[in-house]
Amino acid sequence: MQIKFVQAYNSIEQFDPVDLADFTVLTGVNGSGKSHLLEAIKNKKVVIAGMEQANIIHFNYESFRLDNEAAFNAQQITEEKSEAWNIFQQKIQPIAVSLRQRNQNNDFENLKIECDTYKKSFLKTAKELLPNYWLQVKKSFKNNNSLKNNIIAKSIFYSVINRTHLPIDEIEEIEFKKTINPTFLKMTFYLLNSEK
Repeated sequence: MQIKFVQAYNSIEQFDPVDLADFTVLTGVNGSGKSHLLEAIKNKKVVIAGMEQANIIHFNYESFRLDNEAAFNAQQITEEKSEAWNIFQQKIQPIAVSLRQRNQNNDFENLKIECDTYKKSFLKTAKELLPNYWLQVKKSFKNNNSLKNNIIAKSIFYSVINRTHLPIDEIEEIEFKKTINPTFLKMTFYLLNSEK
């Protein structure tokens, strides 16, 4: 197929006819003019030889959005937060209680007060002040197959446990659900792959 310039459209300016395969993938960095070219074809400012009168339909991301997508996403987020809270209560809090009992000393209480006062991450601060406790928490995740292979458990660790100023066993449902990042959100990939 061949595309031909007819008239300028946004960033699309005069160009010589271009021969393309019938199936062509258009790639380029953001702002390079991909959408402008497709819109120009739709608006007949650029034509496909032999199809000048064809009715061209341009689909973009917005074309595939559901009318009720926002409501669906809100429901999905609510359900996933509830599922995450259940995993936290059943599988993570009991481990946290056990680890706290093993490390219950003045340093733990001082760490708790400092993090609560200055709203610092409890676990990140523990890495400096209570390295043994911090290592035990990390190992309890890495050595527990039901946690380390569970994407929701990973999200709990990185978006809640790693960020809250509270000791793990003191995190309450309201705080938990305010903090948890649903796993389908784009930042989760970064969170789950940023661990060293």
